[in-house]
Amino acid sequence: MLFKYFILSIVLMADIVGASGLARKIEQPLVDKAQASQQVTVSQTIINHLPVPQPVPVVENATQLNSLIQAQAYLLYDPDTATVLAEKNGYTKRPIASTTKLMTSLLVVEHDNLNSVVTVSYNASHQLGSLVGIVQNEQITVKNLLYAMMLDSGNDCAMALAEFTAGSSDNFVKMMNQKAAELGLTETHYADPAGYDEAGTQSSPYDVAKLMSYDLENPTIAQVIGTAHYTASDVTGNIVYNLDNSDQLVLNHYPGVIGGKTGTGSDPNQGGAGHVLVTAVKQGNVRLIGFIGATYQDLYTASATEMTKLFQFGFANLKTSG
Repeated sequence: MLFKYFILSIVLMADIVGASGLARKIEQPLVDKAQASQQVTVSQTIINHLPVPQPVPVVENATQLNSLIQAQAYLLYDPDTATVLAEKNGYTKRPIASTTKLMTSLLVVEHDNLNSVVTVSYNASHQLGSLVGIVQNEQITVKNLLYAMMLDSGNDCAMALAEFTAGSSDNFVKMMNQKAAELGLTETHYADPAGYDEAGTQSSPYDVAKLMSYDLENPTIAQVIGTAHYTASDVTGNIVYNLDNSDQLVLNHYPGVIGGKTGTGSDPNQGGAGHVLVTAVKQGNVRLIGFIGATYQDLYTASATEMTKLFQFGFANLKTSG
């Protein structure tokens, strides 16, 4: 019976490519009139399982973005069709600052119980850069550290989570690079869980957009990065952290915003990350992910300003074909 189905599959494919004569020659010795209806059923089953062609999205006049977006790099990505709609230096490795934490959060939610309690180490409490302010020996849940890391971009929280998940930062970095390889992030190399320029983490706008797309499939991460405000505390409730999302599009409820992650590094003209942002937005039935890297202005709001322009242009000029 399986052999007959195999032959019938060949028959269908032969008919599809126009080789009807060949189809009849193969079919005739095996299929009699009593089996004709069965052939139709099998053929229809095969047709029903063929992939349905999807419209191909394009952004018209995309080259105009080169003068519109004031940043060294940008990328506009459609995650539902895995299509890059517009880009500048979109496939070039560069420092990505705290957008690194998209990978850190993914590994944490995949390996840890959100209700587990973390005891903060001396090392975690003595990180540099963007800090929430957790202290040595403080006990705080994975969930609260996750919110603090993603909303307030705490490097101290990133280190505490990395140590809890893998035993050490070095072990966690190995996990990060293994996961990057599994996801096909070929332009990405992680050197630390927070995204310090000095550590040497690099990725491309394309890889960051792909990672963001993957993260959004995880309901925990999607909820966290889409939260504008959150109050976290240690297990006693005596230490309280009032957190605001550092992505201005999330904080100010940009139309259709799903979530985002900021990053701030050193001077991009000296090889640093500058101001970086990756954000996802859905308007109508269309989801888009935008990446902004190294804005020309060194302002806290600069990446959000450029991202807003990127989305406004993208949605206004988006067309589908095919």
